[in-house]
Amino acid sequence: MTLKEIGRNQFLQALAIVAAVWLAWQLRLVLITVFIAFVLTTSLYPLVQYLKRRGLPTFLAVALPPVVFFAALGALLYLLLPPFIDHLVAFAENTPDYVTSISHQLGISVHSDNVAQTFAGKLSGFSGAAISITGRALEALAAAVAVVVLTIYWLGSYDSVRQSILELFRGKSRRRLNDIWDRVELKMRSWLRAHIILNTVVGLLVWLALTILNIPFAGLLAFIAFLVEIIPTLGPIIAGAPAVLIGLSISGTKGLLVLGAYVIIQQMENHIFSPLLLGKTVRLHPIIIIISLLIGAKLLGIIGALIAVPLTLCLSAVADSYRAGQPKASR
Repeated sequence: MTLKEIGRNQFLQALAIVAAVWLAWQLRLVLITVFIAFVLTTSLYPLVQYLKRRGLPTFLAVALPPVVFFAALGALLYLLLPPFIDHLVAFAENTPDYVTSISHQLGISVHSDNVAQTFAGKLSGFSGAAISITGRALEALAAAVAVVVLTIYWLGSYDSVRQSILELFRGKSRRRLNDIWDRVELKMRSWLRAHIILNTVVGLLVWLALTILNIPFAGLLAFIAFLVEIIPTLGPIIAGAPAVLIGLSISGTKGLLVLGAYVIIQQMENHIFSPLLLGKTVRLHPIIIIISLLIGAKLLGIIGALIAVPLTLCLSAVADSYRAGQPKASR
């Protein structure tokens, strides 16, 4: 049976779609790794081109951005990790006291010793899963290394890889794919660059607000805000919850002030920072963002939530291309 005959048979088409979905699910870790590498490649490639124009050899132009990035990340971790761990340990030790203080303010009788015993019991239950957690950590480390290696190789041959993929198509299909690729590149670059700046600004504002309010662990809470800000809509809620609880443990007024500070920062992000940094290029309706996050988290957990928005942006690039009509020229 020829491919043309298969294309005319609706049953075989449906069977092929089911088989493709099943295969994609089985290879989901590989596909996620490739997708993350693609996002990083499209974001870093303009910098590689700039370095080439400045006279750097291709090898140095490709290797320099990742080396500088990971060197800066290593230096940042070297400076921040020890105090971060100290704050985290202190926060864990004080959690029973925070819960007790909040419960007393709410009129509930809970003793800190009971809370501590409950926490100890929960923590002891995690020891049996240590091997599983270690295995998952090693898988994540291997995936991270694969992302870095794939990104470096992809940066070195980005144009040729793109051209090879485009040459698999002809005529209108090639022009359409080329247009979609251009739109995806623009959205990915805008999204990643904007979030690096946005996360930093939000983290600094959270640290400043909590420091002014004299809230313990301001640095730790600001770092959490920096990390989870990349998760739209839900990120500020995840970051604000522990800060509000700590504020409530001090007094009801402190809790309300912390809540007000997070709300103000969130409103500044929504109405000032995000429009300036993201603009209309990567604008998605909040309902679409929430649905994509829920689907991603349900299917793939935390990783699914993280890649949900960039993947949705890719789908929106496809929709934008078709709304714009037939592209005129191919690359």
